[in-house]
Amino acid sequence: MTSVVLRMEEAYNPLDIAETVIMDRDWVFERPAEGELIADVSGRWCNYHVWLNWQEDSGGLTLSCSLDSKFPKQLLPKVHALLSMVNEKLWLGHFEISSEDSAV
Repeated sequence: MTSVVLRMEEAYNPLDIAETVIMDRDWVFERPAEGELIADVSGRWCNYHVWLNWQEDSGGLTLSCSLDSKFPKQLLPKVHALLSMVNEKLWLGHFEISSEDSAV
């Protein structure tokens, strides 16, 4: 496991830390632009597409993760109801289903 030490007097980009973690796990990733990191991760039940965006001026880090899992149309009402209940319990963030391809 890799340890990361930060010196607070130095400017740092949290994506550098994320990149270290991702490289440590041998995940596929790219840094297509300054302040952006995209990784594809193979999981046990599905694949994950992770997108991180660092906005240095505001100090904001956005994390988005889509699950490569599609649901049949007949199950969508039940999945929407389930995700609605889950979202009520979340303090920050949310789950949604893409209207284009039914991905979570």
